[in-house]
Amino acid sequence: MKKIIFLVFTLIFIACDKDERIDSSLKIQFSHTIDETEIFSCCSEINPDSLIYTNEAGQAFNILTLKYIISNLKIYDTNNKEHLLKDIHYVDASETENTSVTFNDLDIKNYNKLSFTFGLNQIENIDNQYLNENWHSSMFWPNNSITTQPGGYHYMKLEGFFDNISQSYRCHTGPTFGGDYSFELELPIEFDANQNEKHQITLKMNILNWFKTPNNYVLTSNGIMDNPTAQESLKENGLNNVFSIQE
Repeated sequence: MKKIIFLVFTLIFIACDKDERIDSSLKIQFSHTIDETEIFSCCSEINPDSLIYTNEAGQAFNILTLKYIISNLKIYDTNNKEHLLKDIHYVDASETENTSVTFNDLDIKNYNKLSFTFGLNQIENIDNQYLNENWHSSMFWPNNSITTQPGGYHYMKLEGFFDNISQSYRCHTGPTFGGDYSFELELPIEFDANQNEKHQITLKMNILNWFKTPNNYVLTSNGIMDNPTAQESLKENGLNNVFSIQE
């Protein structure tokens, strides 16, 4: 009889434990704005002859390409225990299929923080490490021993025209000369993952803020892949207020 009772309680415990992970999900939507104006489908809908935005330096510009990598995407519960959601996520703002990602079977906990690395840190940013990923050819960084470029991958490609339609800019961030210009961010969130509940948060990138605070970034037709000063300026701006959470 005792064995039967023990077995029943064991089955109940197992069942409850399973229930704790059923249908509790989190969807993260990646949003791209100029201040509060959403850029829908980003680059595919932009007329290359139209310079519709103005940066802090007073330069008119548009956005034709926005691609980037985030890594070590995590959420934290209120006990400060981290929960890894995804190692690497690639976003091409012109393709809706990778501007959101859903994570199922969350532990039933209260969550209060999200963190990620913008780009790939020096340990993970290895030449040809991600040959089998669909973004490898789009994001690879040159390996050139003469110019001491280490290979690996871009963090971001932000491209378009500025001042007039004959001048293009290319904000290509990455491991210039082997430096690590990736950065880690922590952002507050607040949701309780309960049974049978689906949650969504939006990770917003205000593109205009790449160009201001603390550094007034001036667009140039010269590339920045061999410009450590430009890389550091964009890193510092990215750490400041480029990203925010909308729940």
